[in-house]
Amino acid sequence: MPIIVTGASGLIGFAVASELVRQGIKVIGTDIIQPPINCPFPFFKTDIRDAHALYSLIKNGVEGIIHCGGISGPMLLEDQPHTLIDINICGTANVLEAARVFNLRRVIYCSSTSAYGNTPTNTFLVDETAPLNAVDVYGASKAAGDILSLSYSQQHQLDTVSLRFSWVYGPRRRTECILRKMILDARIGKTSKFNFGSKFKRQYIYIDDVVNSIISSWNAKDLNQHAYNITGGTQLNFEEISQIMQSVIPDVEISNSESDLPGDLLHGQFDISAAQKDLGYKPLTTLDIGIKKYATWLKENEY
Repeated sequence: MPIIVTGASGLIGFAVASELVRQGIKVIGTDIIQPPINCPFPFFKTDIRDAHALYSLIKNGVEGIIHCGGISGPMLLEDQPHTLIDINICGTANVLEAARVFNLRRVIYCSSTSAYGNTPTNTFLVDETAPLNAVDVYGASKAAGDILSLSYSQQHQLDTVSLRFSWVYGPRRRTECILRKMILDARIGKTSKFNFGSKFKRQYIYIDDVVNSIISSWNAKDLNQHAYNITGGTQLNFEEISQIMQSVIPDVEISNSESDLPGDLLHGQFDISAAQKDLGYKPLTTLDIGIKKYATWLKENEY
């Protein structure tokens, strides 16, 4: 039976669905936005807020759901928090309830490290036992979905897995991204200017590593916990990110203020050892290689 992939027009959903098809696995893609013309899987335009529409996709037989759908970052719908809540929380509730009603094998929920909010930065590693203390509506919506999926597992014995992704980048990313800005600015000889200061740190993960972690989670038989941190395995400050970018694109010019603004949530480095142990997860794409691939894709695909 096929696997439903929600958010199949988005960065993660499209990549996951396409890789599953490549591996010979049947997929049903859903989203409220039409995917690219070369979509390699059956697609149904469906709003996850419409429970009956989800049921109609499942009733003919589905093995499980990989739930990538929803608003994908804190930079989106900042002035429409209720809509963000409706999509990310109510939509996720519909997905989980549909899976319960039809007794599906597994639901994988794409969560986010934003669900943690700010974490202690003096802790060597932040593992999955850290509290979910989101400080923005997006992070709160991802934390809510994370907890809902755990609740369905505990109360209704639905097999759920939450993957808490850090900053995802790579081909087909269209939303705000400093790597994308640097690459595109360099192309037109423009200096990339930022106001992030010295406290800025980010834990990037390339899209292929995200896809591998999701498929590994789908295939895993016995899991020791409900949620897993999934990152690229490194935490880099702005200067380190800039140096890597300049090693790949020598023409790039980057300016950063001396502000004390962090420009992002303050995170300690996330511990991915549980994912390595239980899922066999290993990040394979270093930032320099990922930037090179992303730059090549942006050159060939105008976004």
